[in-house]
Amino acid sequence: MKDVKMWMLALIGMTILLAALLPFVADTPDGLGSTMEHAGVKEGEPVYKHPIDFGEGYIPVLLMGLVGIGAVLVVVYVLGMALKS
Repeated sequence: MKDVKMWMLALIGMTILLAALLPFVADTPDGLGSTMEHAGVKEGEPVYKHPIDFGEGYIPVLLMGLVGIGAVLVVVYVLGMALKS
């Protein structure tokens, strides 16, 4: 049981670290983004616009990332407990 708790703490720590660092990475273009820039292709209009504007700042992106991670952890925990019983 002690090993499981250690793994869980390590995974949660890595998840929080990733959620804190990913907004910095989002500013740099990935392979597709840089290829589009080199080819001179402009990004089109979005197909769907979410009704809530989260903004593009570091704090809103970090908070939404943490909310999403927390939601996934809760769903997985509840599902695991339901399957266990």
